[in-house]
Parts: sequence; structure tokens; C-alpha cells
Amino acid sequence: MFNGEFSEFCASQEQKALDLYPRHLREQIDEYNSRIQDLINLGVYKAGFATTQEAYAEHVVKLFEALDRVELILASQRYLCGDQLTEADVRLFTTLVRFDMVYHGHFKCN
Repeated sequence: MFNGEFSEFCASQEQKALDLYPRHLREQIDEYNSRIQDLINLGVYKAGFATTQEAYAEHVVKLFEALDRVELILASQRYLCGDQLTEADVRLFTTLVRFDMVYHGHFKCN
């Protein structure tokens, strides 16, 4: 959907050419998306809305293990799938950009 449905709103040809889901990376992007969605994007909510200490501990550990994994990847390359910005990076960014301000304090993900 990102790769064509909004093209009419692009200001330049460069924007129209942006491909966040290139065919040759789709399998890798899908793997990252699955893990990021479950362990990070939803992980902050699983920990934040846990109703027992045991559930909180389980989910916050999984969350920080997943964050550690993506940190290791991004320490050696600019984007999750190498040298190209993809949907997986966008999916990760949406949670990371809010992490310190929202999830760390309000959701006790610390």
C-alpha cells in the first residue's frame, strides 16, 4: 500500500520511487515485522497493561531482549535490512520515537 496508493500526494519523483517493501527483501521484512509487532510494538502494551507482576516481568524481559537484538543489528548497519529503509524500520521507529516519553514512564517499561 505504501508503494503506490499515495503516489499522487508525493512532491517529487524521488518520493514516488521510494519502495519500502522491495521484492528482494520481502521475506526478511516480513520476519522483522512479525517480531517487531509482537515483541516491541505490542510488547510495550503487554508490559504496561499487565495485571500481575509475573506477567509484567515476562513481557518486559521479552521487550528488552527484542530491543537488544535490534540494537545489535543497527550497531553495524544503518537499517534493519541493510542499506535500504524499509517498512520494518518504519514499524520499529513508531515505538522507539515514543519510548522514553511514553512507554518508559507511563507504561513502566524500564
